[in-house]
Amino acid sequence: FYSPDITEEWLENMEMKGYNLYRMSRAGNTFYFMKGEPRNVKYSLDFQITVNDSYFEFHKSSGWNMIFTSYSSFTKHTLWGKEYWGEKPALYSDISHILKHAKKQCMVYCILFIPLIIMYLFIIGVNIKMYLEGIPVMRTGLIASIVMLICMVEFGCFVMKSLGYYLRIRRKVSF
Repeated sequence: FYSPDITEEWLENMEMKGYNLYRMSRAGNTFYFMKGEPRNVKYSLDFQITVNDSYFEFHKSSGWNMIFTSYSSFTKHTLWGKEYWGEKPALYSDISHILKHAKKQCMVYCILFIPLIIMYLFIIGVNIKMYLEGIPVMRTGLIASIVMLICMVEFGCFVMKSLGYYLRIRRKVSF
C-alpha cells in the first residue's frame, strides 16, 4: 500500500507471465494467483480517505474490476484491474490529480507514523537514561524498548516508501 506504483508493476508483470490474480487476502497483504494464459492487465491501487457508493459505481461503469477493497474506516485502499488489448488504460488521467493523490497518501502516512516514531524514540531514550543512571529497568521495559525499536524501523520504512512513491510520481509528472 505504501508504494502502489511498485505493486501495480509487479502485478502486471505477473499477469504477463501467466499468473492471473484472482483474489487478495482480507488484510490485503497476500495475493492469490492461478496459472493461466498471459494477459495484459492494468492494475491501479487507489488510496482514498473516504469513499461512497458512487466511487465504486463510477469505476465499474468504466470497465474496471474491483479486486480488493480494505475494510478500514480510516482510509480505503482499493485494487482495480482492467484487461486491455491496445493502449494501456489509466484509472486517473489528470496529471495534477495523480500528483495530488500521491501527495495526499504520503502526507497521511507521515502524519500517522512520524509521531509514533518520535514517541517511541522518546520512551526508548528515557529507558536508556534510566539504565545509565543506575535506575533498575524492569525486564518488561527492556522487552518493550526492543518492540518499540522494531516498530520504529517498520514505521520508518512505511514513511520512506510513501515518500519514495510521492517523489517518483512527482519526477514522472515533471517530465
